[in-house]
Amino acid sequence: MSRALSIAMLLVAVAGTGASAQEMVEVPNAPPPSPPPGATADECCVVVEAPPPPKPPGAVLFDVSLGPTYRRAFKEDFAAAALELEIGGQTPSWGIAGRLHADFGATRVGLPYQLVTIGPSFAFRATERLRLGFGVSFGSFSYQRVSAARTWDPTVWALTIGVDFDATVDLVRTARGGALFLAARVGWDFIDNTGDDALSTGTSLALTAALGYRY
Repeated sequence: MSRALSIAMLLVAVAGTGASAQEMVEVPNAPPPSPPPGATADECCVVVEAPPPPKPPGAVLFDVSLGPTYRRAFKEDFAAAALELEIGGQTPSWGIAGRLHADFGATRVGLPYQLVTIGPSFAFRATERLRLGFGVSFGSFSYQRVSAARTWDPTVWALTIGVDFDATVDLVRTARGGALFLAARVGWDFIDNTGDDALSTGTSLALTAALGYRY
């Protein structure tokens, strides 16, 4: 009887040990999510902001233009061909240059006149193709008058100072950033005679249209 009881107690102990062993089995953790194709494990859940694009550097500004111009001064009409050259620097949004401008033409009655000016000009890009600008000019104005006080020298010379406002539209653009452009300008000049003909002192209003190329 005692031996049978011992065997029974041994079986109960073995059964309890097996149950405890089953309860102590470790359940493995779920594997981490796989990174998207082309990304490493460190990049899986990290948002990386792209650096801002570098600002394009400035460039040399060089343009030349030619076109007709009309001027009203001293109660007289002047018509001429306007030739202009600008050299300076520019960025994608604005530019500054030195301007050389020359008019070669005649009065309404056929008497010749010339205007030569220099000065700074400023331009600002309004749209991809449109630029707005203004300039200041200093120069000399000469023309012939039939009624000039100095009969021995009918050419009247005067100094000028003026301001102008213009707009240019790029018609054809090149891969290098140059453009064939159309320009329109309105300008105002004060003309101060340095001689003895007081009638040659006054103001002048000019309208100019030109076709040019910007490098």
